[in-house]
Amino acid sequence: MRLSNPKIGAIDTNHIRVLLLQNPNDDNIAIMEQLELLTDFSFQLEVAMHEVDYKSLLKNFKPNLIISKLNLVHFCGKKALTLCKVFFTEIPFIFISDDYCYDTSLDLLKQGTDDLIQKKNLHELPASIYKALRHSQEKNLIKQVKQKRWEDSQRYKGLIEHSHEPVIAYNEAGIISYVSPAIKNVLGYTQEEFIGTQVESYIHPDDLIMRTKKLNNLIDKNDNYFVIKEERLKHKNGHYIWGEAIISDARLSPGIGGFVTNFRDITEAKLNRTKLEKTLKELTDYRVALVESSIVAITDTEGFITYVNKEFCRVSQFSEDELIGVNLIDNGENDEEIALYSEIKSKISSGEIWKGEIQRTAKDGTRFWVNGTVIPFADTNAEIYQYIIVMQNITERKRKTQELKTSLDLVYAQNDQLLNFSYIVSHNLRSHASNLSTIIDHLSDCESEDQRIEMTGYLKEVSNSLNDALQNLNEVVSIQSNKTIKTEKLVLLEYVQKSLKGLNKLVLHGQIEINIPANLEINFNKGYLESVLQNLIQNSLKYKHPDRDPKIEISAVKHLDGAILKIRDNGLGIDLIKNKDKIFGMYKTFHGNKNALGLGLFMTKNQIEAMGGSISIESEVNVGTTFTILIK
Repeated sequence: MRLSNPKIGAIDTNHIRVLLLQNPNDDNIAIMEQLELLTDFSFQLEVAMHEVDYKSLLKNFKPNLIISKLNLVHFCGKKALTLCKVFFTEIPFIFISDDYCYDTSLDLLKQGTDDLIQKKNLHELPASIYKALRHSQEKNLIKQVKQKRWEDSQRYKGLIEHSHEPVIAYNEAGIISYVSPAIKNVLGYTQEEFIGTQVESYIHPDDLIMRTKKLNNLIDKNDNYFVIKEERLKHKNGHYIWGEAIISDARLSPGIGGFVTNFRDITEAKLNRTKLEKTLKELTDYRVALVESSIVAITDTEGFITYVNKEFCRVSQFSEDELIGVNLIDNGENDEEIALYSEIKSKISSGEIWKGEIQRTAKDGTRFWVNGTVIPFADTNAEIYQYIIVMQNITERKRKTQELKTSLDLVYAQNDQLLNFSYIVSHNLRSHASNLSTIIDHLSDCESEDQRIEMTGYLKEVSNSLNDALQNLNEVVSIQSNKTIKTEKLVLLEYVQKSLKGLNKLVLHGQIEINIPANLEINFNKGYLESVLQNLIQNSLKYKHPDRDPKIEISAVKHLDGAILKIRDNGLGIDLIKNKDKIFGMYKTFHGNKNALGLGLFMTKNQIEAMGGSISIESEVNVGTTFTILIK
């Protein structure tokens, strides 16, 4: 009989180690012949004749099969069986006997032998080996399964026992049958205190309704588990902690017959999350307040814009797309601004915060002022990765400050004028009064009619001179005290042309260039405008240079709600080093003209300032003079 294609589970049929126990003079040829009948098996054979050899081979050779003569000369076969089954129960052990004895066979089977074959029936050996190997494999598999189950149970038990997260088992009534040692660290109870109590007694009443609802859904829907992300659990000390739990259905699991809860303490995480949510809410509120109330921009480390808010777009008149990518920290328009931006960049690149006022240009070309703060943002390595720029539009404040300064300057100037005016009045009136007194004294002493006529003539001259002085002073007072000067929209070019019509004789040999937009309108008093233009143009012609024909350039441009008017000539000029503080003084003359009263520029300045404007002068002797008038 041949046995082929055996299926012995995981046994390597190509390498079966056989340990043969026999006497020194035994021939094993017959046994080898039987082994060869197992055609798909490959055997490696080792022979032992003494107990020492047997023990050594049993340990080192690790046989898959032991075949032994029942009666050995140097060693007892039964003892060999006992040694094998004590240490290696899974190794098949087959005896070959010369004679058959029922009692001996039964005894050996009880001790664990797999088979006892008579020598005359050696042909039964292949089948016996096959059956023994198969039986050994089954025992090995069972042993492995049991070992794995034991190891798994020990592993799971160890994990549960050493876990920091408590595990609770309880029946359908909620009575706790098991709890892991971690319950002591989390809720303060010992295992003995916790087992036997009702699981629901540890749940906060406000959270119990939701837990019960989820548990009922678990039962109704035959789900395996459900998760409770947050619930409050009562500590032994009376306070509540926050826990996250997984409740599993283990009603069909042996040894449990109920539910298992695995939970962990998330109190610190809950408090941190609450703090974080509060902080994020505050930051969001701050951000909204900041973005809604201020001009905000974010730039990279080179100063190129990566974000702007709506207020930035509104004030600058540029769209977001137009502003993104523009360098906000390195774009000065003049030397002063370039120096300021350089200072800003140097400071913030070293991690410092810069604060200050700066002027920027809107899309329409107008300039606006901002009070800005540039804040460097650094990462955990103290490397700056962006800048936050927060600005407030202070253009209106700047304008009002400038207006206040202008008003104060005007008040100071008017005070100076008033003081000057008082000196003039005191001097002129005292001089005229003295002259009148002297003439009257002489008149009373006159002895002849001719003398009286002569004194009377002097008296008229002094009287007329006094009257002229009073009229001049009265006109100045009228300009300075008039609080309700009528203004109206006037086309500037028309009034310039009108002023030139009365100067034909003076302009006969001169040249006048006019560069004023035809539609440029200003708010001004009509009489004042005529007076200002006539005084300034007449001065340019009156004080022309003797070696050249006069040339006058009159230009104007719109400025904010008003205009800037310039009148330039190539006349005698004025030495400003000597006379700058006297230019617009009353009765101040500079060229020795006998007909000059020194009132024209004084009245012109008063009339312009009465309209809220200002006048300035640039002049160089023998080159010419330029008057610049700011009309508001």
